Amino acid sequence: MESQNVIAERILGRPIDWKSADTGFLECPGKDLHSTATGKKDCRIKLNGSPTLYCFHNTCSDVLASLNRELRRAMPSGSFRMQIYRPAQPRGPTRGQRLAEAAAKQLPAILKEFSGPLEDSPTALTGDVHQDAVLFLELFEPDDVIWIGNVTDSANDTKDESEIKRCRLHFVTAAQWKRRLTCAWQDEYQSICPNAFKPRSYSRSNGNVAAHRFLVVESDVLSKHDVTAVFKWLRQEMRLRAIIDTAGKSLHGWFSYPDNAKLAELRVILPALKCDRQLLAPAHPVRRPGGLRGQRYQTLLWLDLSI
Repeated sequence: MESQNVIAERILGRPIDWKSADTGFLECPGKDLHSTATGKKDCRIKLNGSPTLYCFHNTCSDVLASLNRELRRAMPSGSFRMQIYRPAQPRGPTRGQRLAEAAAKQLPAILKEFSGPLEDSPTALTGDVHQDAVLFLELFEPDDVIWIGNVTDSANDTKDESEIKRCRLHFVTAAQWKRRLTCAWQDEYQSICPNAFKPRSYSRSNGNVAAHRFLVVESDVLSKHDVTAVFKWLRQEMRLRAIIDTAGKSLHGWFSYPDNAKLAELRVILPALKCDRQLLAPAHPVRRPGGLRGQRYQTLLWLDLSI
């Protein structure tokens, strides 16, 4: 039977400089897509847990994602998604409890292994907080109905008609919001929802969500440095689309919305990694780039608009 090292070199079609039994460096298979100079150690492979290729550059992420799937299918012993031990049928504690315990135990290793800053933003930012806030809305489809406002800008069926009419103004398409924010900076609006709502909504409720677009990850416990490590770890299986500085002590990482199976696991894993479980609710408001929080603007730090 071929060793995992031999299988990896066969699938990747290139030699690997193995530094240990399960870690090595190689020429990135997506090197031609890099937008900046490529270093000898920019691309790394790890075989323990879930076999994974990593690269310092982000422009090759689609190539690496495809190869990672192929690697994991080829390994004879199988692999676990996102390198978390997933227990079989439970004995004693439930499977969810055991998964949470495993994730919590792995957190120190995640913070160490994935320490360090992300590469530069794949989509160039303007440096102007207001222009970047408009650019950020390009993550959404133009006709997605987006809620932007403050927590009080949502009505329920007990509100009067004037209140419903007022709140409905906060549920308009992404294209309309871009025009509004371009014409007049509405800095007082601190929040946005990461998912699209039904037309003519006036209540920011899960039942009014029409399409799931993004899952936002943040922690009020971890430092910005440490939560960035969690973002990088999650990127093994989820696509990171944006990072926002909340003008407070935390960062918000926007990921493409996961499938139901992965979402079910994230509901267990993320709280165990000291991330806020409330943001798993699809209609929960999060911080909007361009919003003024006290004396500081919430700012867009990183954005990926590539298809």
